[in-house]
Parts: sequence; structure tokens; C-alpha cells
Amino acid sequence: MASAPADGHTILVAPTSHAINPAVLAKMPFDTVRDLVPVTLFASTKVVIVVTPSINAPTLKDLVALGKAKPGLLSIGSAGNGTVFHLLGELLKTQGGFDAPHVPFKGGGPAVTAIVGNDINVLFDTGFALSPFLKANKVRALAVASEKRSTILPDVPTMAEAGFPNVLGENWYVIFVPRGTPTRVVARLNTEFNDAVKRPEVRKRIESLGAEVLGTTPEEARRFVDAEIVRWAKIAKSAGVKPE
Repeated sequence: MASAPADGHTILVAPTSHAINPAVLAKMPFDTVRDLVPVTLFASTKVVIVVTPSINAPTLKDLVALGKAKPGLLSIGSAGNGTVFHLLGELLKTQGGFDAPHVPFKGGGPAVTAIVGNDINVLFDTGFALSPFLKANKVRALAVASEKRSTILPDVPTMAEAGFPNVLGENWYVIFVPRGTPTRVVARLNTEFNDAVKRPEVRKRIESLGAEVLGTTPEEARRFVDAEIVRWAKIAKSAGVKPE
């Protein structure tokens, strides 16, 4: 993608891990900021922390207290190293002052399967992915890692309401084009994508996947991504996550 012709015909949709990669990968074949130009931040999906029914922790504060009282009891899974789900787990441990092993999986599907099967007992993932298992009481939600509650999980408190206002992170989606793409092409793509996500049928489809429809200018998307790169780098450093 980074080396593709800068003609507007090669387009990348990247999630939050795009901003985390510089902090967790020792070597990258491209420069995250220099080589990719943001077009628009068009959607974001809320992340929820869940536990297995076997864990006696009705609230997030109870879970943190349990982690402190019984080291080694908790295991926090994620969709993989360097994902927003992984870093949120590390952030919670830092903010809560407890330790628990991180168990990375190759994708969200295997991670959800693992917690439903009781192979791990704590997991950060999207509310959309976990919703069927929450309804079936296979897992229990403790908090949403956002400033606002989830529309698909309205009864689940935010991190601030649960006592940890700084444990925030969503799985956002930004559209990028290669460096050197003409400004007029970026502007045209921005207009077309933002118009598309506002169409009722497209909005309905995106929202059915548990995501919030956004839509920004290229400049707003750039400021957002740059700020996220800085924020996640600080989180990774404070949590002791070493680049691999």
C-alpha cells in the first residue's frame, strides 16, 4: 500500500492497530506518518471488557481487587499482540496496579472462543463480537472502554462510571492513500466516502456491525491519527510493552 501509485486508486482501511504498530514493532517497512495520507475517520467500534461467569467480580473494581488479592488467577486475552485489545488490557493493569498474563490469539474469533470455553477468564473485544455470548450469559460485561455507553450494550457502564476513566480506546477505522496523492484527489475521496457513509442503507449496515458512523476532513483525520500514535506509544511504554 505504501509503495502503490499515488493516484487515488489504491485505498487502505486501517484500524487502531495502525497507530499502535510503531510502538510495538521493532522494524516496519514504511513510516506510519510519512508514507500514508489519511482521507477520513469514518467509523469507530466500542470495546468492552468481559469475564467468565466463574470469576466472582460483579464490577470492574471487584476484578481489579481480585487481581491484586490473587496474583496469577486472572488471564487477559486479546485478538493479538499490538491490537487495541491488547493495549487496553495492559493499560488496565497499569491503572489498576495488578498483574495478569496476556494471552494473545490469532484474531478476535479464537479469542472469543477461548473465553467462552473458559481457557481464559478476561477479554477485551468489540461489543458486537461479544453481544451474542453476553445475551446467552456465556460471559459478563464489566465496562465499555469509551466515554459514552454503547448503543448495543446500553446497560454496560463506561470506564469512568466503573472507576477507571483513563482506560479508553476504541477500534476506529481510517481510510488512507499513499504519500504523494494529489490534494484534489484526497479531497474528492473524502467527499465521496463521507457522503457514502451518510446514506441510510450504508449507515444502517455499519451500525448493524456495532460501529458508530463518523466522517471527518483529511486534516481532522491526520490530527486524530497523529494524536493516537503519541498516546498509544506512551501507554505501551508505561506498560513495559517492548517492540518485537
